[in-house]
Amino acid sequence: LDELELKKITAPKTQATLLTIQGDAYLGLGKNAEAQKRYSEALKLDAESQAAWLGITRADLLHKETDVAAKRVDELVKRFPQSAEAWVMNGELHRQRSEFSAGAKAFEKAVALEPENINAHLGAAMMLIAEKKYEAGARHIDTVLKLIPRQPMANYLKGLAAYQQGKLGPAEDALNQVVSVA
Repeated sequence: LDELELKKITAPKTQATLLTIQGDAYLGLGKNAEAQKRYSEALKLDAESQAAWLGITRADLLHKETDVAAKRVDELVKRFPQSAEAWVMNGELHRQRSEFSAGAKAFEKAVALEPENINAHLGAAMMLIAEKKYEAGARHIDTVLKLIPRQPMANYLKGLAAYQQGKLGPAEDALNQVVSVA
């Protein structure tokens, strides 16, 4: 990661892009402090970098820093209200706080902006199942399974919803799909 020579690049937006890429890589390696540092540096160079805002917010959410993340998520959706990913982050924050109704609304906003966003559909399904709104959750699961028929999380949620409703046969079938992919 340190091989990317930022000193040779003078354009601030290009530097911000490379710093964000480094932040994403550090986040993937579980090095949150390094990721945060890169995202912060990127935002100093380009305060409107959606990728850097998403990265720093994702880092906060992944490391359960919900108070900091809440402020960042608010800023993220204010700056980028047409970004499905911003609304997915909003939904994730609500999921972490067990605010299922608000989470479902945020994920559904993301779906409205980007109808084939798998993470948005799965997040909405998760929240709706938590609220025992099985039919509404099933619509999101069905959308995912039409796009990716053997998607493990969609099949897991399908099985969970069936089990919670006492439909043991369909629950077993869906969970067998999960196991067959793993």
